[in-house]
Amino acid sequence: MLQILKKYLRTEFFLPKILIPLIALTLYSSLILIIINQYLYEVVNFYFNVLLLRTLVIIIIFLMIIHSGFFIIFNVIKGNKVVLENIREKFDLSELILAFLPLSPIIVYVLNNLDVLEIKETFMVLIFFILFSILFVNILPFLLGKFGSTKTMSSLGAAFAFTITSMPSLSQEFNWITIGDFKIQILFIVTSYFLIRLLIEKRTKKFLYVIILVNFLVSVITPILSKDFEFTETNYTTSNEKSDLISKVDGKSVSFTPNIYLLVYESYVPNETLLNYGIDNEQQQNYLSGKGFTIYPKTYSVGSPTIPSMSRVFNASPSYYGYIRRGISGDGIIHNILKKIGYKTVGVFPDNFMFQGVGSNYDYSYPEVREENLNEDKLLILTILSGEFRFKLGLKDLPPSHEQYIETKHSYFEKGFKEPIFLYTHSDLPGHAVTHGGCRPNEIELYKDDLLKANLEMKKDVNKIIENDPSSIIIVAGDHGPYLSNNCFTPLDNKDISDISRFDIQDRFATFLAIRWPTEDFERYDDIVVLQDLFPVVLSYIFNDEALLDTKIEPIILTTEKISGASVSNGIIQGGTEDGEPLFIDVN
Repeated sequence: MLQILKKYLRTEFFLPKILIPLIALTLYSSLILIIINQYLYEVVNFYFNVLLLRTLVIIIIFLMIIHSGFFIIFNVIKGNKVVLENIREKFDLSELILAFLPLSPIIVYVLNNLDVLEIKETFMVLIFFILFSILFVNILPFLLGKFGSTKTMSSLGAAFAFTITSMPSLSQEFNWITIGDFKIQILFIVTSYFLIRLLIEKRTKKFLYVIILVNFLVSVITPILSKDFEFTETNYTTSNEKSDLISKVDGKSVSFTPNIYLLVYESYVPNETLLNYGIDNEQQQNYLSGKGFTIYPKTYSVGSPTIPSMSRVFNASPSYYGYIRRGISGDGIIHNILKKIGYKTVGVFPDNFMFQGVGSNYDYSYPEVREENLNEDKLLILTILSGEFRFKLGLKDLPPSHEQYIETKHSYFEKGFKEPIFLYTHSDLPGHAVTHGGCRPNEIELYKDDLLKANLEMKKDVNKIIENDPSSIIIVAGDHGPYLSNNCFTPLDNKDISDISRFDIQDRFATFLAIRWPTEDFERYDDIVVLQDLFPVVLSYIFNDEALLDTKIEPIILTTEKISGASVSNGIIQGGTEDGEPLFIDVN
């Protein structure tokens, strides 16, 4: 035992092989912490690096105390000399392949986000993380090689970078939100280091390279063969393709042009669905009925979550007509038709989520769209560095407060426009379950609390519009279900299609819909099955032309991977425990 201590505590070994590499790892972690702290807050990798730094400082201080005692006994008292030789190790270009290890998770993330990344953005993400890997695996170890073991620091750099880039996957696997389990994280980085260090020796180096290469290829091939892409059901059409709805309205004159307000509340669902969670929202529906709204209690969306649902609402089509956010950002088929007949379009949102990667095409929009916040490559890079895939990333560039958002949309409700307006606002209340990992223990209680807030916000919105614009069309809607059942936002791949229930489908695809029509003749037009029927119906109403109803899309769920391949067609369940039955049963 004493001989082992002598070997590892000898200054000639301790400094280059242990102390300097640990200080190097402290430097690596500090660099990441500085980057994260610049752009992000309260994310998994932030807290991981804070805890890692604290742990490293304690270990370094402890080892230095132990080594100081050893040095005094064996070098000062016994007079043994310390001989520090030139320890710089030769740089082996073949070790560049170590940088491929941290890149393996990056390839998976990029392939899973090809639906939002352009070619240029894809290359930017890859280039960033190639440089990221080379920095920690090759450059920093080489620069510090004068003081410590390059191999040790390179192995630590590879293990550290691999841990950082793998953290989103670990967060997904272990249901981490904001803070991960440090014991698992430290076990991951330590295991990665020792495996790399073991295999980096000359005898096993080729084996290490084979492992890294195979791991890299598997990371590339697996997502391609997988069916877990979020929007795999869509074949994008070109942005120039003309829709049936545009063809139908060409040359027609509108009967009248009332202002149109679309008030969407995130994951707001009808009372039949809420009762399955033990929540009764009948009082709110009665409030809307009392204000002159017609309730449509059996509607659902063909897509879920927000973008697959609302983009198709604004295109009145299964197609996105190009970029997936084109519709919700103000350049949808519906927006362009309304603009052509004289409407001004307004988009008011709590944040820039609707504009990411495309900007705003509304005549008036809120919040202000900052160009640097639109790049999907920057967003994906920051998301990976955060260590978790959230629905909305915790950026330090904070969006306006919810109170500012409400104040702004109310100012538009009160504002008098010379032209007719179409206003779309999308509140983030009540919201849905977390988008990674499983359900939080109190997921339903959290939703119930936010539903009460959404109800209050809705009442204020509706009252404000009726007070200032009583002859307008007011649409109150929810975009999809709240994902509170089973494993929440995670696809139901743990359930066979035969086990999918009516409630499972409602939980993901049910939508709330209530419309306050300014005249009594709306019943000729309002045959609404799916939320995407909304604007063919509204346009039929203002054009006084029932032929436009023929442009309604086929009412069949497209994102079926959310429910193990089950679907709904024209309101009838296909597959599952209630195969052939209505999605919604009779409600009062």
